[in-house]
Amino acid sequence: MGSDGFFFDCLVRQPDYDEDELDELDLELNLEEFIAFSEEMLVHYAREVDKAYATGRSVTLSFAGSSLGDIANVPAPFLKEPKGIRDIEEWYISTSMREDYVAEIFKGQVDVALENLKRLYVSVGDRVDTIFLCGTDFGTQNSTFCSAGKFAELWKPEYRRMTGWIHEHTGWKVFKQGQDNIILPLVEKGDIEVVHEDWVIDWSPSNAKKVMNAALTKVGNNFDAVLASNDGTAGGAIQALKENDLAGKVIVTGQDADEVACQRIVVGTQSMTIYKPIKNLATKVAQLAVALGKGENVMAESTADNGTTDVPTITLPVIVVDKDNMMDTVIADGFQSKDAVYCNSN
Repeated sequence: MGSDGFFFDCLVRQPDYDEDELDELDLELNLEEFIAFSEEMLVHYAREVDKAYATGRSVTLSFAGSSLGDIANVPAPFLKEPKGIRDIEEWYISTSMREDYVAEIFKGQVDVALENLKRLYVSVGDRVDTIFLCGTDFGTQNSTFCSAGKFAELWKPEYRRMTGWIHEHTGWKVFKQGQDNIILPLVEKGDIEVVHEDWVIDWSPSNAKKVMNAALTKVGNNFDAVLASNDGTAGGAIQALKENDLAGKVIVTGQDADEVACQRIVVGTQSMTIYKPIKNLATKVAQLAVALGKGENVMAESTADNGTTDVPTITLPVIVVDKDNMMDTVIADGFQSKDAVYCNSN
């Protein structure tokens, strides 16, 4: 900071408790700021989401009240007379010395957050693509302030309550939900370790490259796979891997069977993609539309919860494509041409 700069910080305004009082504080004192959204706030969210949605770009919603133990908010600078544990040092100590108290605070905070999420979803629906829940700073300049085990014990259960509700009742981040349904049980068993995770803004290759570079800075080459949710983000990750002599040496997933992704697959820098045959989808939709137009009964094989009701749903199979079945799938269907896909292969 320059000599003529200014630094602003929160004044500690925690009441002067003695040790015994700290150990017997009323839980509600640290929950004073977590309240139900007002109708005015819901209208504000809906208005701003409408404006963002109209741009045609991805919409990310920052959700108030969901960052558990966010140290910027613990001192409660927005409250006139904050009560409870508001001293930053005391809060950090409490995450180890008063775990049950902090756990109950988090539970109470998430109880309120879940009710607000339900009302918020009614207001904005699936016009939101992603939601930002956690702004908690778990790091210091030299290390983390808690162990991975402490995070798993104290924070993770409550964050999973929120993300679980979101995945079950909304369309926000649905690809991530599908991945987690498979991966998280393996993580919990210890079969898989997630060494870095981030959301790629706008699903853009350039942002995906930034995320991959951050991962490389964090863990070096000590990883086995990159789970990318579409071919664009896979491409950005692979570009970063190339610059670090790792392209083709780790698994990279994708989705959509884009031409450039198919090119990467046959030369070995991308491992696979997900192909959703357009002809099959279009034919099925046309058949169903004609049947409904004739007043015929259409039998759905399952339902999908859209947050309001269970919608009758018909799904079609997707195809995992790699270098071994490229000719029999994407190229055989005419979705991509052989000349274009194999233009860079020997």
